Amino acid sequence: MARFIDGETLAILVDAIRYKEMVQITYQSDREPLPVDRIISPHAFGYDGLRWHVRAYCTLRNDYRDFVLGRILTIRRSELLGIDSEMDRSWYNILTLEIAPSPLLPEGNRRAVELEYSMTDGKTTIQCRQALLYYILRQLGLGPFKMEKIERQQIVLSNEDEIAPYISSIFSAR
Repeated sequence: MARFIDGETLAILVDAIRYKEMVQITYQSDREPLPVDRIISPHAFGYDGLRWHVRAYCTLRNDYRDFVLGRILTIRRSELLGIDSEMDRSWYNILTLEIAPSPLLPEGNRRAVELEYSMTDGKTTIQCRQALLYYILRQLGLGPFKMEKIERQQIVLSNEDEIAPYISSIFSAR
């Protein structure tokens, strides 16, 4: 299902990124009952397969956050200079996720999963920005998003021990 993105919002965000400026937005978070005014310093866009996000420093939270474009209710240009995006370490930290067929699958099913995911020697890797880890784990049903019925879990994160500190940081920040 296509999600609505307001053209003016997108244009202002692109300009703010290009000219390293801040913008004032009214944002409807899924954690707050009412919209909240924020000043953000956007520096990148991300797509999680379902929604477009803008990655930005938020002065309200004093941290880098992802803002769903469709939840931005109002936006205004600002004369304030933006925050140096190089400080967003989780955006620039690239993680390698190692995906393998579930060892609980019968041999034929494992081979089908290997073909579907273009695996070599029973595994494949996916490069992922640390800031987008939550979204990719959710989409693939990995980590904390594992299937409730274990027999439905076709793939596993074979390097979950290596990725575990990043997974726990996601949920402590939320």
